[in-house]
Amino acid sequence: MKVKVVTLTTELQNKGLLKLKYSLDHYGWDYHIIHQDAQSGGHIFGTQMPLVYEYLKELKSNGEYTHVIYTDAWDTFALSNEEEFISKLPLDILFLGSAEKACFPHPELAIQFPNSKNEWKYPNGGGWFSNIKYFISMYDNCPAKGVNDQLWLHERFLHGIKNGDNIKLDTECKIFQT
Repeated sequence: MKVKVVTLTTELQNKGLLKLKYSLDHYGWDYHIIHQDAQSGGHIFGTQMPLVYEYLKELKSNGEYTHVIYTDAWDTFALSNEEEFISKLPLDILFLGSAEKACFPHPELAIQFPNSKNEWKYPNGGGWFSNIKYFISMYDNCPAKGVNDQLWLHERFLHGIKNGDNIKLDTECKIFQT
């Protein structure tokens, strides 16, 4: 397994991004920052996943990387190295999403999600791990153009669950602390 951390930002000098970079460097992570050309301070919902998808297609074509961790750029940081991260993963997982308490942006979807003993049971778009081929296939089957990134992730997660794919949420927050 070869993992690449990917994040996306509109501001390369954002203090949160600089802290993320510091933590990734500190723990020796291999990472890539996608710079989205947007107005300073702006966030363009519905445009992140297409950019991540395009980057992952390039990454897959070089054949070196098999998995990706996507993380928000301004409000996250690493607390361990790749070895510890991998040791906490469920076996043969295709997709592991960070979880949150709110079923945002469409709370009416909440009844479709699997039961959980924890309140952290809905996908959070700000942190996830995936097999690169799986993510590309997920996107190819339903492109995320013009849709809220987190809504797209909710819909793709529900589709994967219905398909019986080996995907999960980190409902116990052992890897992602949302």
